[in-house]
Amino acid sequence: MENLENSRIDEKRIRKAIHSKLLDYHHNRSNCTRVIDELGLDHGQARIDIAVVNGSLHGIEIKSPQDNLSRLPSQAKVYNHYFNKVTLVFANKFYSDVVSMVPEWWRLISVSQGNRGGLHLNTIRSGKSNPKIQSTSIIKLLWRDEVVELLRTNGVPESDLRQTKSALYGRLLQQINENGVRKIVCAALRNREDWRNR
Repeated sequence: MENLENSRIDEKRIRKAIHSKLLDYHHNRSNCTRVIDELGLDHGQARIDIAVVNGSLHGIEIKSPQDNLSRLPSQAKVYNHYFNKVTLVFANKFYSDVVSMVPEWWRLISVSQGNRGGLHLNTIRSGKSNPKIQSTSIIKLLWRDEVVELLRTNGVPESDLRQTKSALYGRLLQQINENGVRKIVCAALRNREDWRNR
């Protein structure tokens, strides 16, 4: 019975359930919140399944029955640098493993299938705020032209704006505090119009 149930619960169905059950509130607040599927991190070296961007960054990772947990420890290290909150939505069969594989501040939600075939999302552990979020990582979510424009607005000479991307990030970090980085990055992610053309 377990294998039959697992075959009916795939990543696509779980993602749909998350959008309709967990994120309906955010979808109805599109003026101040953006929900992004497959957000690239660390310049495309990693990605998270769903990101919710408003005044903070909330990442949601999905582990369906067809997945395995081999990549979860390395994914967790990356996610811990970027997100104020992280939620792991996982198939029931992973229950005994995931608790020990991710930080205590992550929210844990298990997925099961009801008698009528619908998916149930069951909160196993409530989440908390990330105690070690890193501005040096968050700022890398900005595109180069966004960083250049911010520096230009802050009076940085045009000659200095031709530096490497890494140097530009460093320059911007010198000018703003941690809260400022989060606000700037969240605003940029919410307001992008040509997202998928990059």
